[in-house]
Amino acid sequence: MSEYTLANGTTITDADIDQLCTEFESESWTGHLERIHHCPPT
Repeated sequence: MSEYTLANGTTITDADIDQLCTEFESESWTGHLERIHHCPPT
């Protein structure tokens, strides 16, 4: 199982991602999405 380090320093595993997807798809997820916009290089 893979483990990933997020930008805020926390880690998440494949199992964590699967669980979040299941909750999101069943509309039981209570989290918050943040849109991160980036500008193309100039």
